[in-house]
Amino acid sequence: MSQVSKRKIKDEDFKKIFDKFIEIIDLSRSKKYIKNFIKEFFYPTERIMFAKRIGILYMMIEKIPDRVIADTLSVSTSTIGRMAEKYEKGEYKYLVSLMRKNRESIIDMLEKIYFIIPPKVGRKRYRFVRQGKFHI
Repeated sequence: MSQVSKRKIKDEDFKKIFDKFIEIIDLSRSKKYIKNFIKEFFYPTERIMFAKRIGILYMMIEKIPDRVIADTLSVSTSTIGRMAEKYEKGEYKYLVSLMRKNRESIIDMLEKIYFIIPPKVGRKRYRFVRQGKFHI
């Protein structure tokens, strides 16, 4: 889980900073530039966290059981539960609509996510890392 500083900033300052963040993403219109932006700006753990969240959402859309999602993505069932609660309330409407428009690619996405995350233990984990498959 990422950590947030206990020192608060004013809401109006946060809004200005967040708007600049969105502006930078908007300037990176091509997939190549956005990928480079994400690689440069976010730490590997943050990239994995985002990929897992997207994976959870994709799998929930496909109505895959929570236990299978947890085992496949190496996340806790409580994380899935929190996301499922938001999903049921309709808090992911925009993302869900984007994902449903690209429905054919959901299976491809799930396969990519599966290969992003190394096995939990054993020799295969280290082989996975040595082969360079453990990076986003």
